[in-house]
Amino acid sequence: MQRIESLSNAKLKRLKSLHRKKVRDDLNLFLVEGKKVIKEALLSSFSISEIFFTNSFLEEESDFLNDFFKLDQISYVIRDNLFEKLTNTKTPQGIIAIIEKKEFDVKSIIESGKSLLLLDKVSDPGNVGTIIRTAEAFSFGCCFYTAGSADLYNEKVIRSTMGSIFRIPYVKFSDEVYQLLIDNDYQFIGLDIHGNNSNLDKLTRKSVIIIGNEANGLSDEIKNICNHLLKINMAGETESLNAAIASAIIMYEISKII
Repeated sequence: MQRIESLSNAKLKRLKSLHRKKVRDDLNLFLVEGKKVIKEALLSSFSISEIFFTNSFLEEESDFLNDFFKLDQISYVIRDNLFEKLTNTKTPQGIIAIIEKKEFDVKSIIESGKSLLLLDKVSDPGNVGTIIRTAEAFSFGCCFYTAGSADLYNEKVIRSTMGSIFRIPYVKFSDEVYQLLIDNDYQFIGLDIHGNNSNLDKLTRKSVIIIGNEANGLSDEIKNICNHLLKINMAGETESLNAAIASAIIMYEISKII
């Protein structure tokens, strides 16, 4: 384990730059912060590039460190006051990791026959992270997303997934993905306030549940590929549900069918 004493160190400069989406995209890396989520990363198939600890973390979390010190060669210790300048978290835990993004085998995901999600310009990081977490809870196979959705490597998304980001594939939706889904007999069911609640009967395991933008709902382009539009009936006067809540209700309904 090595010590770093200055913010001018190249490794810390790179770490700090990864708060920006463009840099994450260019370097194919992202940041994960906090003991619980980093432990999930370490137990996953994702590759850890580097991991940084504060002096305080080293003193207080010896059990955690003993479990994972096969990472000694890529581990760095920095002073607490330096760490505070590297994080956007209000109450940092003193541990942050740089992780390599991962490519997913879309063909295998689709051929598994599991229910799937498609986020259509869902822009709130908290919603996206919660939806990914819920997708794991109900054994969904993947979370696709369109351009305009929140960056899946945004730190708020990662925190909201509570570790599910390392177990639920997340793949950009494309014409190729669409064709693979059609070839494998998937149907597209969009959640829409103008949909029909009776379309709950249309849910099958091979469904792609589509969640629209928080303010504008489904885009016309995505709505045009839907086999059915589904509305969740509500007793009160609320016009619509939060995107994450709506997706959770439908994922639960599909889990009962399966």
